[in-house]
Amino acid sequence: MHSNIHALLSLACFALVFNALYVSGIGSQPRSLSLSCGSENGGTDGDGRKWESDVKYIAGNYPHARAQYQDSSIVSEVPYMDARIFISEVTYNLPIMLKTRYWLRLYFYPSEYSGLNITNSYFSVVAGGVTLLNNFSASITAQALTQAYLIKEYSLAPMNHQILNVTFKPADRPDAFAFINAIELVPMTDLFGSGTMVGFSDQNFDAVSANLETMYRLNVAGQYISPTKDSGNLTRTWYNDAPYLFGAATGVNLQTNESFKVQYGELTESVAPPDKDHKTLTIVGTAGGVGFFFVAAACIAAYRRKKIIPGFDSHTSSWLPVYGNSHTAISASEAIVKRLQNQMTLWKSSLRLSIQKGDEDNIAGNSSATRDQLRP
Repeated sequence: MHSNIHALLSLACFALVFNALYVSGIGSQPRSLSLSCGSENGGTDGDGRKWESDVKYIAGNYPHARAQYQDSSIVSEVPYMDARIFISEVTYNLPIMLKTRYWLRLYFYPSEYSGLNITNSYFSVVAGGVTLLNNFSASITAQALTQAYLIKEYSLAPMNHQILNVTFKPADRPDAFAFINAIELVPMTDLFGSGTMVGFSDQNFDAVSANLETMYRLNVAGQYISPTKDSGNLTRTWYNDAPYLFGAATGVNLQTNESFKVQYGELTESVAPPDKDHKTLTIVGTAGGVGFFFVAAACIAAYRRKKIIPGFDSHTSSWLPVYGNSHTAISASEAIVKRLQNQMTLWKSSLRLSIQKGDEDNIAGNSSATRDQLRP
């Protein structure tokens, strides 16, 4: 009798321990968040992705609004048509794993909302103590890009706590408010280490603890790739590179066969660009001629920094952020500088950006729009 009771107790204890370990194992897996801000019940977007409401991630009852107009470029109401509105500082508390790098994506649709003037919306966004946006106007930025909506993506360095605070703070001006349509938080493999700076063999750059912003993600010679077709469930968006090519010799685009294998070095398959059905490449002629004009945005920002910060006297490698494996990087930098100083007319679809000599400061004056001036 006693032995039977002892056996049952042992079995029960084993079951409890196993259950605790099982639950702990589930909780230890990094989880992605897709929040439709301002929506009561969330929803499913046009790609079949599910979005949950943001209600349980903010303390308090904050107003929400519904966009009065759906732009033709928005194929799905979720997650763009609903927005959370903030007239004072508000913080989202998002669960994260210790020492895990995350992608944070912020969605903005600066449309008409009842009772609000979208041109009054200026605000800052701080995540984990890092300022991502400052005095930001989604309306101005979207107009500069001739886009209806914006997606800002950041790679946040691993943290030593399990809550990521994302704070929205309206600017100190009359009738200012902050808004957000959607938030994504996706765990990612920590790809970044340290490397030697091009042109400065005695200087290293450590990106392990760096917080980075995604500027461009291009599928060279290939088509647009939606988040649902990305590798590793990372839900990244890949854009076609055609709008960023300029010059007569743009190279020859090829579609490879099944036997062609892309080598990504130490990148795992779950992080590398999607491979199936998207093996494309560009062959460049001996005269070169393939150029990506988004470097102009970086040049303008760096030129602005050069004028503000003393000591940046060189006209090339000391301030111009052009990096690559090519031995022509420095001479290319020199050519870009000269071209910017005279006149450069760049086309991006219907967007025409003219930079006249002496106008660099005017273009770079709005810091919130400068880095995104040529984002797809």
